[in-house]
Amino acid sequence: YLRPRRDGFVSTETSLPICIKPEYGKQWYQRRVREAVVKKEKKGVPSSEGMKRTVVTSGLFSRRLENVPQRLESLTAAIRDRDFPTFAGIVMRDSSEMHACCLDSFPPIAYLNEASHQIMALVHTFNTTQIRAGYTFDAGPNAFLFTLDRDIAELREIVVEMMGDRVVDMIECSVGCGPLVKSGH
Repeated sequence: YLRPRRDGFVSTETSLPICIKPEYGKQWYQRRVREAVVKKEKKGVPSSEGMKRTVVTSGLFSRRLENVPQRLESLTAAIRDRDFPTFAGIVMRDSSEMHACCLDSFPPIAYLNEASHQIMALVHTFNTTQIRAGYTFDAGPNAFLFTLDRDIAELREIVVEMMGDRVVDMIECSVGCGPLVKSGH
């Protein structure tokens, strides 16, 4: 799965985090990441256990790995070219594919909850005319939303308005400064 970090972008497709082209990420200062925390409780299946179970029992996982080289090449090009719509599309699909593999595991692992799915739908509605935001989820229900400077305020307002108290906290970061805790969303 692919995740933006303050020092670049990380791929964990190989079960080991690999920073891809950090020099591209460092130059993309307009990019913003906002975590929408929908659940603070401990998850039912820890990440490491879930990863092991998925690798061993998911039939979809091996097919997912076949696409890794092309996906990383496309993502690296999108980051290098600052092509936000392509970047967001790749990361959203990658996130959904990872969670499909978790659901395909036996017994199935469901990290996402109703609020997670509502945030996904909200982002797709926000992107009706063009892709201006994206999301990814790690092994849990909290959404990592990303957009550019010009759209962060509108996205934040829509998340707060549509999600209400289902989002219990918002954490924002941008390239170079690390995460900032924002009280009151």
